[in-house]
Amino acid sequence: MFSFRHPFVLVLLAFGLFQFAAAQQQTDNSKKSNALPDASSSASEVKSSDTASSSAVPNPDTYRIGVGDDLNIAVWHEPEVSGEMVVRPDGVITLPFLNEVYVAGKTTADIRDLLTEKLKPFVTDPQVTVSIKGINSKKVFAIGNIGRPGSYPLIEPTSVLELIAQCGGLAPFAKGNKIYVLRGKDRIPFDYKKAVKGDPAQHLMLMPGDMVVVP
Repeated sequence: MFSFRHPFVLVLLAFGLFQFAAAQQQTDNSKKSNALPDASSSASEVKSSDTASSSAVPNPDTYRIGVGDDLNIAVWHEPEVSGEMVVRPDGVITLPFLNEVYVAGKTTADIRDLLTEKLKPFVTDPQVTVSIKGINSKKVFAIGNIGRPGSYPLIEPTSVLELIAQCGGLAPFAKGNKIYVLRGKDRIPFDYKKAVKGDPAQHLMLMPGDMVVVP
């Protein structure tokens, strides 16, 4: 007859308890790992939309620089006046020698020509290159039952229908006839089905700061 005081029985009991605890921990971890993807995937979708948006390249011939835009300025053989610069709220950037230069509303070509002219008293034959590193001044937003909610740069004329396409389309239970655009204090209605059919009344062009709300 076995006794719980027998060393062999105690070892078996301890081993059994250890296996039970390990199995329980594995089950708990499995439940957690299965529960995480929904939340993490939705967060990554919003993040990916922002990343994709910020990497969009505007047409340098037509895009007008705005407050908050990130510029990369390179002057050949002049590293002290080269580098990454963000347009300040007053529309200017600050450069050595030149101090403050107003750039808001200008194209990259305009800024290049302006800096080239201003640098001539300080640099022999300045060779200036201006490029856009990040767009932060002109954005629109999409929220609600839409494929990829988030912020999108408005780098060229874009309609509500085009923005919805950029966002991956409407979600399965979206109310396409109750979409609206928040523009300041105004609430502008938009009917997705009519827009798809080519209704000119639904050809609504977006403006910086607009928020497309999809119920």
